[in-house]
Amino acid sequence: MPRRVLPLLGALASAFLLSAAVPASAAEGYLIVNGSVVQDPAGCLRAGDAPAVLRITNATTATAVVFATGDCTDRETAFLVPGTSGIFWGASVLIDEG
Repeated sequence: MPRRVLPLLGALASAFLLSAAVPASAAEGYLIVNGSVVQDPAGCLRAGDAPAVLRITNATTATAVVFATGDCTDRETAFLVPGTSGIFWGASVLIDEG
C-alpha cells in the first residue's frame, strides 16, 4: 500500500471506534418519580400538568433536571446528580445525558 493510504486507513479506523463508543440515547439505570419506576429513562418525563411535590430517586448514569412545567421547558427547579434522591417541586424531569 502506498504510504499516503496508511494514515487515511488509520484515521478511518479511529473514527469508527470513536463512533462505536458513543453512549446510547437512554441513561442506564432507573429513575423513581413518586413511586413509579422508569427503567433506562430518556428525554422528558412528564409527572403532571402543574407543579407539585415530586419524590425522586436518580439511580441512573445521568443528571436529572426537574422543571416547573410539564414539558421540560421554562424554569428548572432542581438538579439531581446520579445516585441522589429528594423531594422537589416540579411537573417534569429531563434526563440530561450531555
